[in-house]
Amino acid sequence: MCILPPAVRRIQRARQGPHEIPKGRRIDSHQVRYEEAATDGSGGKELGSTPSHLGCVSAQEIAESLTARGAGGYALGVTTQVEEQRIPPVRGILPLYNQWGKPFALIDLKRWLRLQRLVYNSEKVDVLVNGATLALFPGLLEYANALGLRLSLRVLAETPPPSALAQWKDAGLLDVFVTFGWKEGETFIAWRDACAACGLECRAQVTGIPDAAADPDALAAILAMPPLVAVNVAVQDPFVRGTRSAGDSAKLVALTRALVSRQVETNLIHLPFCAAPEDLWAHVANLPQFHRDHQQYNRGTYELAVALYRNVPAAAGKIVLILLARSTFQRTFVDAVLLRLLLHMRLVYGWAAALHKLTRHLRARAKAPSAAPSLDAHERVAQKRREQEEALLGPVCAKCALRRICDHVPPDTRRQLPGLETQAIVGELILSPMHFARQQPKHYDAVDAARLRANTGKHELVKEAQALVENRAPDRQVMPYEYTVEGAPWEHLEGGVRWHSITNTEKLSSSLEQVEPPFTISVTFGGGIAEYIGFSFGRHCKVLCPMEGYRHTLVLHVDREGHYVLLCDGTPVRPVEFEGQFYVPLRLGGRLDPRISVWNIDGQIVTQFVKVWHGGTVKDAGSAGVKYSIIIVNSRYARRLQATLRSIAHQEGIDFSKIEVIIAYIPGLDATDDLIDSMRSAYPGLRILRSPFPAQNANSKGFMINESASMASGEWIVLMDADIVIAPFMFARVEEVSGECNFVAPDGRLMLSKEITGKVLMGEIEPWRQWQDLVNSASEYRYREAKGVPVGFFQCFKREFMEKVKYAELDHFEGADMWFGMALQDAYGKETRLSGVPVLHLDHGGSQWYGTAKHF
Repeated sequence: MCILPPAVRRIQRARQGPHEIPKGRRIDSHQVRYEEAATDGSGGKELGSTPSHLGCVSAQEIAESLTARGAGGYALGVTTQVEEQRIPPVRGILPLYNQWGKPFALIDLKRWLRLQRLVYNSEKVDVLVNGATLALFPGLLEYANALGLRLSLRVLAETPPPSALAQWKDAGLLDVFVTFGWKEGETFIAWRDACAACGLECRAQVTGIPDAAADPDALAAILAMPPLVAVNVAVQDPFVRGTRSAGDSAKLVALTRALVSRQVETNLIHLPFCAAPEDLWAHVANLPQFHRDHQQYNRGTYELAVALYRNVPAAAGKIVLILLARSTFQRTFVDAVLLRLLLHMRLVYGWAAALHKLTRHLRARAKAPSAAPSLDAHERVAQKRREQEEALLGPVCAKCALRRICDHVPPDTRRQLPGLETQAIVGELILSPMHFARQQPKHYDAVDAARLRANTGKHELVKEAQALVENRAPDRQVMPYEYTVEGAPWEHLEGGVRWHSITNTEKLSSSLEQVEPPFTISVTFGGGIAEYIGFSFGRHCKVLCPMEGYRHTLVLHVDREGHYVLLCDGTPVRPVEFEGQFYVPLRLGGRLDPRISVWNIDGQIVTQFVKVWHGGTVKDAGSAGVKYSIIIVNSRYARRLQATLRSIAHQEGIDFSKIEVIIAYIPGLDATDDLIDSMRSAYPGLRILRSPFPAQNANSKGFMINESASMASGEWIVLMDADIVIAPFMFARVEEVSGECNFVAPDGRLMLSKEITGKVLMGEIEPWRQWQDLVNSASEYRYREAKGVPVGFFQCFKREFMEKVKYAELDHFEGADMWFGMALQDAYGKETRLSGVPVLHLDHGGSQWYGTAKHF
């Protein structure tokens, strides 16, 4: 009997045969990952996980033992579960070298990691290394930790495991992803055992097409042992030189079946559905499933990685810099041209595209203006599009019921499987990419498990929504003639609105009505089919779900605090998250403008029975008479925001019904939610509205301002920083001059010391009582700074201006407030200054004031 090391002895005891997995239930309720070594059915030798050359059992012996038992073999000591409401991937990929083996510069790799975190919103990244670049990994691991990224090691099995693997795990390494070809299964064993020895989870990928000698069962036996948690069986991979042979897809299917029977999460990558048996369709991952599977990669970061992997290091570095500069004022025409040329290396196309842009106005002038297309014209275009689709897919795939969720046979797959023949699947057209995949048992690592739990605990909201819709008449039914469709042909029917579309983009209705929580809204979709249906509340806020059948009724129920639940045909569903964009809000805002949102309509669809329930409140209650809408963007400044709000709550000489405060913030980032609740309780006369945003917007002040401005009821908008304290008579002075001007600003700002700021935050100094003392104690007076342009700490102007000019939407602030102030001056002329009235600026240690990583 082979003596195994203690870490490897924690392998869970094998179970006999596969078994059914109830929906939403875990295979193993316990959380123990590895237990003692498994033994064969006859009480013979231990089935260890160490290589055969160490004197232990070989892969062939494992296969023979499994065959003798007649069972599926190993139940991995990992928790897997079936979730109908799947979560999308937040995994990026970072190759440290290109397809020719040339390493990328370390500074470019760090910039690339920053791009993935801040722009693509990745939460974890696979770092693709080889023997020459492995030494770069520890430095990248430390850098990623500072960005809040979890790194995984992606490696070819031929690279020996490093001795520092356990140290990297302690430093934050999430797991290891090992890729290898069909003939290299034995090389995986060293990585499998190294991961087991230090308690790391391991993922694996078998890439390429096997030859006639390949043994799927023997390879499955090598794979189906802890600490492996998931396997990809891939036809091809752009980051791996796949093995080619005269074989076919049969052994890919056989390996998938062998792994599934051993209760291993298995994904069959880039094989058409028709090439796999129907009972394995839940495991098939074409691109529509691949980029929606949390085990795989986010589409944006994946496509960028493929493009850079096929580029030279110098060009890749320039591409990353250009992409990072897109969200700054440094964007240039040259960068835009260079980006296209560097990514695609198609100079002729680039110059042709540039010439087209420069001369397109000449062709436009030659044409007489035409009226909008009629529905008949639209139908002719739609028919032409259907004919083009059939020609593109071919006569077989164009008739397949799975044509919308399958890759068919792309060129890379055709090169690997030249003899592959497709066949049409007969049945009702399937539109949802995860139609079959949601039945697959999946493993969730620490990052994904936390995301999976994020939307639980809403059972009470579900009950409220069901009881309301079933037992109470709606307060209002929005009639078909009261709304239209924007940017697409439409027609009013007697009981609904028919939408027409030939594109795969989002289509929106006009505004249904402005509502405030609590409220419930319901709409029925039918007469066609689309990919996603639901509601839009602005660019940053979409609540959608897949459309599975040809008729669905959606109900969105929102409580007083903005918590919500989405029901489809009476059943709660998880809202869809889009690749690279966290569209799903954690919480809905204080005043909302709901619109019906439909994505990728298959020709036409009808919406009807739009109903609205107000949660015991009158529409727009409290907004009547509001004159000043104060917008404050807050990112980790909750303590200073409290001082700001208290200075507003203690204004003198003005009716509080004229003031509302809109707070744009990231729920969960700091204590802003709790602060709003406390302020509402302590100062019920002050109207405070929430404007929550997803975490990806933590540094996007301009975007948050623009979206929050749509909530404003007042004639005037006041933009204030979350670290500003205003005079108790500030709005009384603004009120005095508001009839004579369009743009008002204070005289400047007084910078408070660290000690005085601390006393204000601790409540020992109350600015509305001790205003003059604070003015006198200020360490610095910045009188009409920024060359006399009123900047973002207090800009007061007519709301109509934001209907014409938007705040610059950057990933960081970088002078956007000064640019906006200059735009205000261009529109309204010189501002009206409140002579002798400054604001107080609370100290925050000289740190970056907005989007800081530290709480203030």
